Amino acid sequence: MLKNWIGAAVLTAAAAFVAYPADEAPPAEETEAPQRMLADVHILKPEARHVTVTTHGQVRPRWQSRLSAEVGGRVVSISSRLLTGARFQQGELLAQIEDSAYRSAAATARSALATAERVLLEEEQRGKLALENWKASGLGGEASGLTLRQPQLAEARAAMDAARAALAQAEYELQQTRITAPFDGVVASRSLNPGEVVQAGTQIAEVFDTSVFEVPAPLSASQFVQLGVAAGAQAVLTSAEGAVWQGEVVRIDPSVDTENRWINAVIQMQAGASAMPGQFLTVELQGRRHDALYAVPEALISRQGQVWYLDPQDHLQTIQAEPVFTAGGISYIAPPDGSAEDLRLVLPRSGYLRGAKVQPRIVAEPRPGAALRAANAAEGAAQ
Repeated sequence: MLKNWIGAAVLTAAAAFVAYPADEAPPAEETEAPQRMLADVHILKPEARHVTVTTHGQVRPRWQSRLSAEVGGRVVSISSRLLTGARFQQGELLAQIEDSAYRSAAATARSALATAERVLLEEEQRGKLALENWKASGLGGEASGLTLRQPQLAEARAAMDAARAALAQAEYELQQTRITAPFDGVVASRSLNPGEVVQAGTQIAEVFDTSVFEVPAPLSASQFVQLGVAAGAQAVLTSAEGAVWQGEVVRIDPSVDTENRWINAVIQMQAGASAMPGQFLTVELQGRRHDALYAVPEALISRQGQVWYLDPQDHLQTIQAEPVFTAGGISYIAPPDGSAEDLRLVLPRSGYLRGAKVQPRIVAEPRPGAALRAANAAEGAAQ
């Protein structure tokens, strides 16, 4: 039995030796090709864009004045338009000071002017008569100025000019007993009450102009350089309540804030803007134009500030993201190699190797930053 088993084994080995010669090896088992990593691809197209910078500013009126009394006296009436917060129109009466003394002074000045005019006419007539008498006397030579009453005539003319100036001053002071609005505006504060006696120079109220509002928009040195902003640049201003107004840069503050090193671009709001002084606004400034920029969501930028993209052969490549500017969670970068073509970006992964080939999966619509971050975290956890 054992002999029969040994013989069968020898025959089997011999058959195997005959079937596979010594210079040939038995076929190895077939192995599957390794599966490539799957990567979501976001296709970004280059577009012409203006550099935009978002900052904040506080509304202020172009003109803010302190109204003061120019004449003294007792306050006999105050308009409701002079109450704090009230609006008024240019030329509107705000307060009245007792004017009887000023009306009397104006009347006296008018009387003095009339007297001066009469004296001047009389002196002119006397001068003419003196000239006729000199000619009739037959005396040779020229008559002296004193003979022709020229000094008296000059004195009368000066007296009339002084009387006119005195009347103008009296009428001006009488007019200033009526305190009127210098422009269309709003009362910020009031320091005048009925019955009070004021002196010339006493502050009455603080008012501001409502026809034109300005917003100083602070910019860092880098933002100012990126924008290349100048007078005439457009701006969009948004309040916390969602109101939106247009604006225009009217000037650049020539000095730099010594504390924060800000440069202020002063924006004039559109006419009729219903903003309020002191109100904080979000300011979006538009500056220099670039012919080709990619809008890269922040979730497509790694913590190291890099972006991963695919070359034409689906190999992973990376570049340092150096945004021309950022706005609303989007970084705007220039083409990596200078050629403005579609850019295939992929979500950054810690396991990526530069030059590795991946299996692209095109994402039809770029997802918002929050969705990208969530997808990135979920796929990272799965790995």
